[in-house]
Amino acid sequence: MSLRYQLQKVQLNSANWLLGIFLCSLFIAEAFGVLEKINAPIYSTYMQLSTNGTKQTNLVIIESDNLTKEHLQLVDKVVNLEARAVVVFTDQMLSTNPSKSQHIFYTGARTGSCDNEITAWLGYDIVYSLPTKNACQKWFKVLFPNVKSRHHQLINFSLPISTLPKFSAQRLLTDDIFLAQIKNKIIFITQRTPNYTPSLRAPGLQDEKNPVFLYAYLAHNLEQNLLITPLNTLVSALIQLAAALVLILIYQRYGATFNITIALVLNMLVLIVGYIAIYYLQALLPVGQLLLVIWTALAWAFFHSKSKEEQSLKKLLSDSEQRMFGRYLPKSIFEQATPWDAVITLTNQLLSLHKGIFLTRVEHDHRLREIHAINCQIDDIKELRRDYERPPYSDAIKALGVIKISSPFFANLNENESQYIVPLMYAGDIRGFWAMTILNSDGFNEQAFMRNVNRFASQVGELLYHHHTHSNLIRDNSHTLIRTLTLDVYEPLSKKVHTSIAGMEQKLLTLEHLFNRLSTASVMFNLFGQVMQVNKAFEQLAAQQKLLIFDLTALDLLMMVGNLPIDVARGKLRYLTLNKGQFSLNVSLGEQHYIMVVCSLDKLTELTQSASPFSISGVLFEFINISALFDKLDDPDKMIELLAQGNQHAPPQTDDWGTP
Repeated sequence: MSLRYQLQKVQLNSANWLLGIFLCSLFIAEAFGVLEKINAPIYSTYMQLSTNGTKQTNLVIIESDNLTKEHLQLVDKVVNLEARAVVVFTDQMLSTNPSKSQHIFYTGARTGSCDNEITAWLGYDIVYSLPTKNACQKWFKVLFPNVKSRHHQLINFSLPISTLPKFSAQRLLTDDIFLAQIKNKIIFITQRTPNYTPSLRAPGLQDEKNPVFLYAYLAHNLEQNLLITPLNTLVSALIQLAAALVLILIYQRYGATFNITIALVLNMLVLIVGYIAIYYLQALLPVGQLLLVIWTALAWAFFHSKSKEEQSLKKLLSDSEQRMFGRYLPKSIFEQATPWDAVITLTNQLLSLHKGIFLTRVEHDHRLREIHAINCQIDDIKELRRDYERPPYSDAIKALGVIKISSPFFANLNENESQYIVPLMYAGDIRGFWAMTILNSDGFNEQAFMRNVNRFASQVGELLYHHHTHSNLIRDNSHTLIRTLTLDVYEPLSKKVHTSIAGMEQKLLTLEHLFNRLSTASVMFNLFGQVMQVNKAFEQLAAQQKLLIFDLTALDLLMMVGNLPIDVARGKLRYLTLNKGQFSLNVSLGEQHYIMVVCSLDKLTELTQSASPFSISGVLFEFINISALFDKLDDPDKMIELLAQGNQHAPPQTDDWGTP
């Protein structure tokens, strides 16, 4: 297969285009950071679960109720206790005194340019991006000179909030703090936050309101080198593309239930690996994107399989319609618009009526109207009333069967012509009436006639009742409002396939029943000696002759019933196989005499992928019972004479080896 042909085949496959669009969309979304934000709630959950981080910290927070008045005293007190550095967080301009310590910083916490160092990520204040130029970053550079500027790192909140030292300014000023609690520590001094201030949007800090806690965790991360670095965008995109492609291939191999199990297992695996990567490698894997890829690939594979299944069903429908085209398959009485045509055909075939008129009931009324006339015209009704609550209709209903009409119902009646009318009803539901006339003759038996008419009328009434019920059901189900409320607006392909298969099954059952009802005993073998089909007559013949049907091959049957040597029997079967011929033998089985006709069956043109390379698909044996046939003839001698004359002119049949 050439490369050009393969490319053309791929281009014609819409599934490949859809897959390419899906993968390109995934790559573009990841490149522009659209999908990256879905990691924020997952990262927050990891941080709340990861409480086994470093228990020790060199950060101390001191909250003052009046920082404007107390900040100088607090700074001097902390410096005297040999603190490593002091950072005063305030929104106001405070008066400062020169100090010998070089590690005293004043900066803003809630307003000002320093807020740019901690930014929100999908509602969570967890992103640290150190700007290149900022006046407030001086204390970062002095306290953490070895930290390099990196873009988009995440603050690690694994340190429990309970382990972060926090004191009030009153305790510090009253010497209620030990030297070891301040010495060589970084002290954050801040104004106590009012109670009406919104809570912090960070993992584990939902109960805190002072933004200084965010900077405390940032300083702790910078000192302990605990910042979490997200995976590179290009590497993340490549991982997602590879995962999507592999998952789509896997999902198309298995069923929906097993695919959901695979997706759930992969979800757990990705979440566990993501947690391990944060805890041990300090790296944030694209956990959220991978979870999205897992379920998106599952949805794509599901709808793709449904699309392929729909295409297969449409092709199956088209093939079945083409195969059934030209094969006569009568419609069911319920599929016809009106059942009256079938009823009229039935009465014409089985009953000898002089005249006949069918009347149907008008729905939701007690009036009648004419439907069809037999051997007359509808205008031949002389009775003008069309109300079944009046005679003669009411009299027929009371009699629950056919009655003889004495008053003129038909026009232009003969002297020996009698009128009858019978209701067509079932389960008390009147569906119509059947009026008819009969020419009286010497051999006419009125009682037998009325009995037969009642039987027909009872069955016709039941047929009309079921057709009416079925039509009402179909009409109700096809109503637009009802179909909308029942979510049945579109007829599924499976229903159409079921209807098509039901039609083919009906045809197959009809042919099987026809083959089974043949009086000629028949059995069909394939070329490999296996029985393919037998009918009831052959089963009876095999039971009489004690033949094991399914243990016989065509050669065995030919040798047993024809009393032929094996070489002759093989030659005859070879003749059938190579020449698509036919031969006959006289066979006597017990007291019965048969003509055994053996013929080859041509291979069906539709079965192009048959496992047999031969031009025929099997061999058919037919046993015509001459004894039973002759017993039914009036002059069997004449038939024997005709057969003898025909046999004299029949040329012998031989194969390529001269075998007759």
